[in-house]
Amino acid sequence: MDIRELVNEKNIAEKLSDEELVSIGSDVVEGYDTDEASRAGWKENLEEWTKMALQVADKKTFPWPNASNIKFPLLSTAAMQFAARAYPTLVPADGKVVKCRVVGSDPTGEKTRRAIRISKHMSFQVMERWKNGTKRWTGCSLHYQLLVLSSRKRITTPRRRGMFHV
Repeated sequence: MDIRELVNEKNIAEKLSDEELVSIGSDVVEGYDTDEASRAGWKENLEEWTKMALQVADKKTFPWPNASNIKFPLLSTAAMQFAARAYPTLVPADGKVVKCRVVGSDPTGEKTRRAIRISKHMSFQVMERWKNGTKRWTGCSLHYQLLVLSSRKRITTPRRRGMFHV
């Protein structure tokens, strides 16, 4: 079957054989498993990075028992300011967060009308149905990315009065 024939179909699965559907499903599951395995190391470090970003003060035993554990919120403040400035750009005031695009020919305009309906409905879901949804996902995402990706521990030793990075 030619891929160009499938572009104009509403439901491609109806045109494919059971063997083709099983093959596509197997490829999807295999790809998902490969992606999960490739980011396993990242997922292991995620909890530690999140604690650093949230500035959780745990009792320290290194470099000596009960060592100072000061958390200065410089990056948190910068991340909040960035999120406050970036939010209006990412979530427009007109509420049109989701914008669908038509792929393939559309001589009757049916795909365009459907894309407009889907865009309106999904934007409604994001802006109205999720209780404070846009503030939660956009704000948290911006803060999280800035803090976690730029976190670094700094330790000052009383004997040397110097800083080194861990």
